Amino acid sequence: RNIKVQELVTRTDFEEILTMAARYEELSSASVSYISRLSMYRSVIKEGIKASQRVQLAQQRARLLKDMAMEKQKNVDAEFALVKSLAQRGDALYVKIFAIKKLVLKLEAEKEEVDVSFQKSVGNLSRVIEEASQAYGEYHVVVRKWKEEQATEEFSREAIESAEVVWVQFL
Repeated sequence: RNIKVQELVTRTDFEEILTMAARYEELSSASVSYISRLSMYRSVIKEGIKASQRVQLAQQRARLLKDMAMEKQKNVDAEFALVKSLAQRGDALYVKIFAIKKLVLKLEAEKEEVDVSFQKSVGNLSRVIEEASQAYGEYHVVVRKWKEEQATEEFSREAIESAEVVWVQFL
């Protein structure tokens, strides 16, 4: 009497319990076969347990992908800051070229190095933006699947409640 339906259904001796209960119902000439109704709920309850596990797995995966996406976003921000600082440095060097004619050659070479670094950083920025975008896309797919699994879990939970009622009525 103190056992829940989920615990009962997942027991290894569930079939034996059903057989004994069916015999009892048959011998007692019960007007309603609670055991046959309980047997019908078995697969729904087991599916609910599996759905619950899938929901937990989807939540964990969603958290992991969100963390990965946030980490990639940090990389994007860092690269963007580097690109911005290199661009500002390039602009400052360009002004110095005109201001200091004696150092024109030296400053032009330094500016060229900064421009090359800037282009590399722009390339890196494009790559990390694409990775972050893909990570957010995967995150959204997992969240959608997670919501679908939640709906399955809710249906299973309602079935379990119905099974609980049947079980209580049987007892």
